[in-house]
Amino acid sequence: MVEVVAVEVMVVVRVKNFFYQTYKPGKLFFYQRGRVSTTKPWHRPSWARVHDYCNYLINETDLIQRHEIYLRGGFLYDIHRTTDVDLNILGEDNLENDLDAMLDIALNKFQLLVDVKWVPELFTPVDDKTVDLPVKVLNCRSVANVYKQVDYEIARQDRRQLAEAKLLSEYLIEYPNNYTHKYEFVKFVKQHGTALQLLNIKTFVDMSEQEFWAKTKQNK
Repeated sequence: MVEVVAVEVMVVVRVKNFFYQTYKPGKLFFYQRGRVSTTKPWHRPSWARVHDYCNYLINETDLIQRHEIYLRGGFLYDIHRTTDVDLNILGEDNLENDLDAMLDIALNKFQLLVDVKWVPELFTPVDDKTVDLPVKVLNCRSVANVYKQVDYEIARQDRRQLAEAKLLSEYLIEYPNNYTHKYEFVKFVKQHGTALQLLNIKTFVDMSEQEFWAKTKQNK
């Protein structure tokens, strides 16, 4: 008999390596967030893979007719170590279905892990003089209830149980986006004086790869 080992992830604990469990060739892999699931393990983001994904969103869906979509996070300053792609989306029309569509396309067509959050407004970029200041708290909306299984190891995270979370549907929640800037980001900003912190996906797709590396001050 095979013993199943389940690792429960409490929602009140931030588990640093939650998404870093390594895929084991030939073993079961399953990931689900809200209504979207996949059995395909994802790759680290690369310029080409994210470019193809954004190009698909622009040209093969009607998402940008309802939303402005921006890249942000580690892809713009720490691409060689980040494991997912953070996106902010503006515009509430058809929101939950569109969040699901963006995740489903990323996971099942491009084998990318994306973290998409609706925000009411874009945050103000920081520089080396403001990066240590408190971050303005904005309510955001995202799809909750994440389940990941690698072989017989299971991890769960359900933000619907957070006290400050407002349930808008079965899986869509609104909550205050309290966070501090990551050490790697603070270090990057202080080293370079500033950093590209928001990049509209249409602008990104129109860039050459060389322009992207120059704009984000990263090495290829």
